[in-house]
Amino acid sequence: MLERDINHLTYPGHDSERLARRLKLTLVACLAVLSIAYLGKGFYFGIFKDGADVFRRWTEERFVLGQLQDPRLAAMFARRGVVYPPWSYFPGIFLFWLPWPQVRAWYALINLACLISMIGFITWYAREQSKLDRLLIVLSVTAIGALCTNLGVGNYGLIMIALLAGAYRADEAGRPTLSGLLLGVAMLKPQIAAPFLLVALLRGRFRALAAAAIYLVAATVAIWIISGIDPLLMLKQSVQMAGMFAQTTDGLLTVVLDAGVPFRLAAPLTALLCIAIFGPILWRYRDRSPMLLFAIAAIMSRLWTYNLNTSNLILVFLLLALWRLAIETRDLRATALFIAVAASLWVPASLSNHHVVQLAEHLTWLAGIIGLLILDRSGPVSDELEVSDPIAEATVWSSSV
Repeated sequence: MLERDINHLTYPGHDSERLARRLKLTLVACLAVLSIAYLGKGFYFGIFKDGADVFRRWTEERFVLGQLQDPRLAAMFARRGVVYPPWSYFPGIFLFWLPWPQVRAWYALINLACLISMIGFITWYAREQSKLDRLLIVLSVTAIGALCTNLGVGNYGLIMIALLAGAYRADEAGRPTLSGLLLGVAMLKPQIAAPFLLVALLRGRFRALAAAAIYLVAATVAIWIISGIDPLLMLKQSVQMAGMFAQTTDGLLTVVLDAGVPFRLAAPLTALLCIAIFGPILWRYRDRSPMLLFAIAAIMSRLWTYNLNTSNLILVFLLLALWRLAIETRDLRATALFIAVAASLWVPASLSNHHVVQLAEHLTWLAGIIGLLILDRSGPVSDELEVSDPIAEATVWSSSV
């Protein structure tokens, strides 16, 4: 009895740690089931049932390359124009080279490789933590509802995450040229990737920016030579198509559009507003953890232009930053923010179609980034996570008493 009381006084956190471990194991089990369901459904629909975005990109790529056999589709693209800027079609040469429908299986393999890459990145980022904590954060990401949607329709979301995560690791490894090249390729969807170029700019990664710029110019020229279509015309058409897509989403841009402002003014106005808000914040925190900057860029990319549910996947970086803060500080407020943001991302895409849910999601993400910035100021937070030793801490405490 006496020995047990002494142990309880010496290691006061033992019971709470045991409870926390049980809660983590329960959450891991739930997230594992959710991840299997989302990934299984996503790959199944992407290969056999849906793949709508893959078909759109495949037909558009065939049109740009002059290989589209269907005259009706060719006439539609000639009349309507293209969806993406010219440099986006250069990676498409490798993504959509197979005939339909075999291209769906090929695209699924690419997504599988990107999924493995994303898991590898998360594991690397959490490398200093216990196996249970690493498993928890990996499953927190694979249980994101937008992952299922991306895989099902064949959107670029998972590819974007893999490219941006690769740019992050290359920068951390001191390889700016590779980092910039990956950022340039990620610009195949500029409304998502552009804020991450701003991070590189404010951190003084000029070699990376130069590599990204060279890639974009080379890709544009290559598509110009192959297609014979004026790249300025393609850029103009992509802006026009963005105006059409903006009417189907909710967000800051939609609020401006609903106020009666035309898209040609609303889009740059919203973008400048986001830059005016988030630019100084990025500058203020430019010497802090790179993941903190990526989290700010992720929020910016989600808010500054039109986005669908598939774009929610970019908030992986906000989730990782909140997780790191919660692990390092053991602050219950950071833990609560992590759980709130994670729960908003675990919601099925069908629920996210409701305006009330979308509003709640946006408010949760804003609360997450604001809380992250406030709590991060309490102390220097690096990417080298330290594992606390509660037994050693308790021993020191008891000795000092």
